[in-house]
This record gives sequence, C-alpha cells and structure tokens, in this order.
Amino acid sequence: MHPSWRDLVIERLAADAVGRREFLAACGVEGALLALSVAGGRAGERVLPLLRSDADWDALAEGLHVLLRDAADPDLVRLLTALADATDAALGGHGAQEADALARSCLEQVRDRWDAGHRPLALAPLEAWLEVAGRLLVDPPHPPQVAPTWIELLPGMELDDPAEAARAADWLGLTELLAQHAPDKLEALGWPDGQRERVTELVAEAARRLPEGDDDGALWAIVERAERLGLAPQAPLPEPPPTSMPDPVAAGPLAEMFGEYRLVDRVLSDL
Repeated sequence: MHPSWRDLVIERLAADAVGRREFLAACGVEGALLALSVAGGRAGERVLPLLRSDADWDALAEGLHVLLRDAADPDLVRLLTALADATDAALGGHGAQEADALARSCLEQVRDRWDAGHRPLALAPLEAWLEVAGRLLVDPPHPPQVAPTWIELLPGMELDDPAEAARAADWLGLTELLAQHAPDKLEALGWPDGQRERVTELVAEAARRLPEGDDDGALWAIVERAERLGLAPQAPLPEPPPTSMPDPVAAGPLAEMFGEYRLVDRVLSDL
C-alpha cells in the first residue's frame, strides 16, 4: 500500500535532523503529540518518529515547557496522556532515560504551576498527571497540593441542586484518584473516618433520588464511586440506565477521516 501524504511528510521531516529540531522547539500541541506518538504509520510500526537523538529530546523539552506554561485543561490532558504512552513505549529501550527525564520535568512544571495558583484542580488533568507519575519507576515527583480542591469540592446534602450533586460526584472522584495514586495524602485529609458519615448520607440521598431524577448522571456517579471506595449504598437501587448507542457518524470512519485531515492541517502549520 502506498503511504499517505501525511506519512510522507512525517518521514521527510524525520530524516532531516536540523528540521526536526526546529520543528520540535517551535511546534504547537499537535506537533508535540506527533513527536510523542506511538503505533503510528500504516502498520502501527512508527514510534516516537521525531525523537532520534538526545538533541531531539532536548528540543522537544524546550517546546513542551512553552506549551505547558499556559495549556488549557483539554490540551494538558492530551499532552500528559501522550507523555505516559511515550514513557511506556521507550521503557527498556533506546530513549528510555530521555523519556523519563522529559516526563519528570514536565510533571514538575505542571505541579509547580498548579501549586502556585492555589486554585482547585480539575479532575481530568490531575488524573493524567498521576498516571504519568505512576509510569516513573524511580523517585517520581511528589504530587500537587490537593487540599484546596478537596475543600472546594466538599459537598453538602442538597442533591436536588444539580450543581451540588455534580460537586459531590467530583469529590468522590478525587477521593478515588487519591486512594489509587496518593493514599498518604488521602489519609492526611482524614479519610475515611472523618467523612464516613457524610458519605453514607450522600449515598442514601442519591439512591433515594435516583428513581425520580430526569438527569441522574451525577447521582449514579455518587453511588458507584462510593461503592468502589467500599461504602455500599444503604438503600436498594433501580436498574442502571441503558448505555446509549454511539452516533455512527461521530464515532465512525467519517469522523476519523475528517479528524485526520484536521490533524494534518495543524501539524503542517507548525512546519
């Protein structure tokens, strides 16, 4: 099969040492994701296509530190997820030390930015941060401060308010993340004894409201997350809602094709 024009552009750039480094130091998010990509190419054989030397890793580190300085949460999640995949792909092979050093420095930069802001953290980027840290086998960086987020999300009992229900679900989501990745921080926050009564009341109230709620996604999240944390609901539950079928256009070949074109356009704009 003839390679796509996107594959040809990537191969041409990968073969140009000077061009690679200029690209890596100045590219946007899509270019950084390309550099960190794994299982690319026609048969999934392309791994870290633009990272062929120590100088390439240094150039990418320079570019990433600029991108991470102001990255919005969605882009931050994408970049951290790509770092986790790249660290896994490099493990035990060429580039393992460079991937580890890059991941570590990026994590420290993001953590310091969060800690300096003294603001509550969104769960998705925090989870992505913790996932990358979990890939580092030796001396991972210490986690960001979570107490401000814990305090901000600490819920009341007014689950008839959708915003309050969503906040309770997020609080339990944060608890799950800490239980998995930073149990010492969770213990320092007084979990579980300090919040057991609150969680029991939350779960009972959520379970009571489930049959009558029109939009009960947050209520289901409260119950399910509490169960995973070992705090079973005190009331019988209705059957979970059926999973909706995916939109065949939004999740099918057409979306993939047009998404590919948009990605190529963004990558080429970095050249």
